[in-house]
Amino acid sequence: MLRFCRARKFKIDEIKLMYGNFIKWREENKIDTIIDDFDFTERDAVRAIYPHGYHGTDRQGRPIYIE
Repeated sequence: MLRFCRARKFKIDEIKLMYGNFIKWREENKIDTIIDDFDFTERDAVRAIYPHGYHGTDRQGRPIYIE
């Protein structure tokens, strides 16, 4: 909320309008459900072009990432 207050110089009516528009935008673009709704159909093509992943850990226990 503080960023909305600072953006509108603590003018309550403008803050309410800005925040309402923000919430409306999130609902229209389904931001809150993107994790459940996202379908990554290009996954196999991306893996074929860009192989990568974690491969165990080093001596200090840090994960090793290989591209």
